[in-house]
Amino acid sequence: MASKQMKQMLHMNQGQGETSYAHNSGIQIAEQTRMKPLIEAAIIELISSTSTLVPGKMVIADMGCSTGPNALTLVSIAVKAIQDHCFQVQRPPPEVCLLLNDLPTNDFNTVVKSLVMLRQSNEHVVVTGITSGSFYERLYTSGSLHLVCSSNSLHWLSKAPEDLSRNLIPAYDINEDARRQRQHIVLEAYARQFRKDFTLFLKLRAKELVPKGRMVVSLVGRRSDVTSTKFSYLSRTISQILSDMVSEGVIDKEKFDSFYVPVYEPSSKEVREIIQEEGSFSIHEMQLHDPTTDMNNALSTPSKFVNLLRALCEPILVQHFGDVMYEFVSAAERHWGLEGNLLDPASKHQEKAPGTRLARWIRLDYQATRPQEPKPLPPRALPSRLWTPAATTSRRPKPPPSRGPSSRPEIPAATGSRRPWNEAAAPVTAATGTAAVRRKIPAAPGTATVQTQGPRRHLYQGHKLVPWLPLATAEERERGGKRGGGGARVSPESLG
Repeated sequence: MASKQMKQMLHMNQGQGETSYAHNSGIQIAEQTRMKPLIEAAIIELISSTSTLVPGKMVIADMGCSTGPNALTLVSIAVKAIQDHCFQVQRPPPEVCLLLNDLPTNDFNTVVKSLVMLRQSNEHVVVTGITSGSFYERLYTSGSLHLVCSSNSLHWLSKAPEDLSRNLIPAYDINEDARRQRQHIVLEAYARQFRKDFTLFLKLRAKELVPKGRMVVSLVGRRSDVTSTKFSYLSRTISQILSDMVSEGVIDKEKFDSFYVPVYEPSSKEVREIIQEEGSFSIHEMQLHDPTTDMNNALSTPSKFVNLLRALCEPILVQHFGDVMYEFVSAAERHWGLEGNLLDPASKHQEKAPGTRLARWIRLDYQATRPQEPKPLPPRALPSRLWTPAATTSRRPKPPPSRGPSSRPEIPAATGSRRPWNEAAAPVTAATGTAAVRRKIPAAPGTATVQTQGPRRHLYQGHKLVPWLPLATAEERERGGKRGGGGARVSPESLG
């Protein structure tokens, strides 16, 4: 899937119905609540540091805010932490600017209403705004953010892995033997795409944060000591349900082979390596939590299970397969009946889920001492010996093109004594290497001066090229030898 197409289809289910994200985001709210200590600690450090906080102002951004009741959870925690800390230290709180970001297809209607209520409920100045766009692009001006938050968003990729979509490699093959043979290739392609996306995210946020700014993010992942031999729970579940629909003839196999769930759950080791290699941030703290209990509560019944899948993936499924949600719901309910509950001892998930899937909260500090990228060197100047004023300022008109070897008369050499030409005093042009005449001689009306090699000047008049000799020196005039007739034209016959 192209990146532009992915932006159009990758969003949570909108509205307030049973299958909306607003009514099926209990797991996400629980994860955001656990981020509260990290956000509060970051706020206290920012307010206490005079080098990071612009006097009386703090800008906070939530990237991937989504919609529903949890859209304002992180920024509300930050605002309350600012007010509580400033009250304790007996100082006026700074003016706060809250910026919420998500894809343009996100349902911002309820988010805007919630922002108005949040702004009106605070006595101090709280300015709010919405920025639509992918957080894998530049969103804000350089050095404008103090705190960046992101919850349950970064495991979503910017697009399907390029190595798979370009080479038409299915992510989840119906044939079990073929799936096992390709599984290593598929998982490596997903890992490379995540590394590329997460590295880009860090680079962009480093440009937008103030020096020593803070960032608190959470994403779903797996333990470092577990080898990545299985797909993420969401990807595996969706693929198994769609595979059953292919077997029933509901959807086309070619459509199924070209479908990719853009989700990757990295290990703690992968996350640490990417952060360290990118170099803009230092890891202040990383916490891990097993969300299996929360997932079990959210997926305890077939209807909850189906509604959660629809809230997360219905837009992307409809965009790719068309109107197949009725059949998808039926297949999903059968799948839940076969797989069972995550924590059920008889469940097939028992060997897969507990202890392998983790929620990860990371507190990152922007390093102000990050080495600056070297500036490009200016273009090399040409050597001075290749440049002379005569080569750049000469604007003498060029003679017309020759009409043949017989069209120009042969000029016989002049006779008589001549003043020696000082070759050393004449500048040398870079283009021809010939001596340029330095004495300026007025030309007769209707004539044009033409430069040729050597000390001789010529005049072009009509269709004839005749020589123009230098003026006689004072010494020669005393001897009575006028050369050139004081500037008069000399015919070729007189030089014979």
